[in-house]
Amino acid sequence: MHAILWKLMVQCDALKRLLEVLDSSSTENDGLRKHVSTSLILLAVALNVPKPRHHTRRTHKRKDKYQNQLEETASGSTTICSDMKASEDAVLLQLDDGSSVQVSKKHLSLLSPVFEAMFRGNFKESHEDCVPLPGISHYSLINLLSMKSRYILSHMPGIDLSKSLDLIAVLDRFLVTGSEQVIEMIVREFLSHSTAVDIYVRCVEAGSVSHFHTLRYDTVRYMLTSNSEPNKNTEKLFEDFLRCPYKKELLRDITNIFEERLDHLRCKTHHDKFKKNAKITRKS
Repeated sequence: MHAILWKLMVQCDALKRLLEVLDSSSTENDGLRKHVSTSLILLAVALNVPKPRHHTRRTHKRKDKYQNQLEETASGSTTICSDMKASEDAVLLQLDDGSSVQVSKKHLSLLSPVFEAMFRGNFKESHEDCVPLPGISHYSLINLLSMKSRYILSHMPGIDLSKSLDLIAVLDRFLVTGSEQVIEMIVREFLSHSTAVDIYVRCVEAGSVSHFHTLRYDTVRYMLTSNSEPNKNTEKLFEDFLRCPYKKELLRDITNIFEERLDHLRCKTHHDKFKKNAKITRKS
């Protein structure tokens, strides 16, 4: 069956024709679009297109030693590891919102290769006690510094969708691991019919940030697999996606997801057939 679907959908351009209907601005195709979205959902079910990664393991709130080292001051600054306040190793990071964070250069260097180059290389920051850090919020920086302590994301105070997306960008900027955890949390906690399009738009606008690309595909898979049977909710979700400013990118992503899945199943079928024939040959 998978070989037949591959030939029909890819080699005979059936998938391309379906998506051309979605791409068309002609009012004559308004009635067809509903049937195309239904067809794509049923095709996703038939091909068992993977749903967005959903981290089902429940996490339990626990006391985090690192969080005890965050000391808020009356001036709106934060100190990481208060026992090194007077140390020559301390640096004050100044943020765009006027707040500041005092932290050990050694800790920063161990956390991120970007900080390591900044504070252990030949850059001027390695000799300064106060360094501006533009383009990052106080909230994102504190949680960035918490990632190495395996801080439980779902218990970050005040975490929401916007802050989660900001955190992915910051982790990528400073080459700090943890984006996978944030994506899992977004899929688990925030991805829904009402947020999917906004998440997709943010991911496209992030450009080459690799983890946004992963979340972008997760969002399209959600559109295709959130309901195993088409209904009014899935029809509206498709319509909302098609009205987003990145329709061309969306149709290309849908194409890639289906073609990759069809190719995977076709190769698996050939592999299983080869193994079966080899087993028969050995027996004979």
